[in-house]
Amino acid sequence: MTLSSSIFAFVGFLQLRSAIAKIRQPAVFWAILQRYPGIVWVRNSKLALLVPATEAVLGTGLLLPFFWTRLPAGFGVALFLILASAAIYWRYHRGEKRFACGCSTDLAEELPASAMLLKNALLFLVTSYAM
Repeated sequence: MTLSSSIFAFVGFLQLRSAIAKIRQPAVFWAILQRYPGIVWVRNSKLALLVPATEAVLGTGLLLPFFWTRLPAGFGVALFLILASAAIYWRYHRGEKRFACGCSTDLAEELPASAMLLKNALLFLVTSYAM
């Protein structure tokens, strides 16, 4: 197994784990999602399920051992990380230092915004390297 394959498997697993947590606790995820900017397009909690569905598709694409699934999924994960980081930074810039991001298995766990941004930056870098 190459280093790129290992990175894709690791990031794919993280994406799937995050998606499953959101699907298992839709009310908690919906409450978290409403606190982020740009959520005007999400009018109800059913439409909010597009987020974990997207994560699940991207995670699955990274886990499959095919170049034609990994590369587009890698670009999708990179874009997803950029958008999530922008939303986290927006909240941080507005004065929130700790909040629930909805990005781990414990959706309600409050984390420092700086730690979330660092984690996303590292995931972005390793995903970009693997591509």
